[in-house]
Amino acid sequence: ENCIEEVVDIISPEAFYKDSHATIYAAILRLYKRSDPINIMTVTLELKRNNTLESVGGACEITQLTNRIASSSGVEFNSRIIQLGLF
Repeated sequence: ENCIEEVVDIISPEAFYKDSHATIYAAILRLYKRSDPINIMTVTLELKRNNTLESVGGACEITQLTNRIASSSGVEFNSRIIQLGLF
């Protein structure tokens, strides 16, 4: 399931506290706008293509971020928390 459609109109990269997370989200948005698949591999390649992979912590950090997500339930609610700066 691709959850980006639920949050694309709610948050922008600037909503993220950590610059690395903003950079990763911007890469996800670029993939989404091109209708490319969004997964660990494509996000990593997009960051590499834009010479920002190492600045976000490398491929290992992308993998670790995805491992911290238990499920996609509540993605809209959670994105509103980020947008409001509560997290």
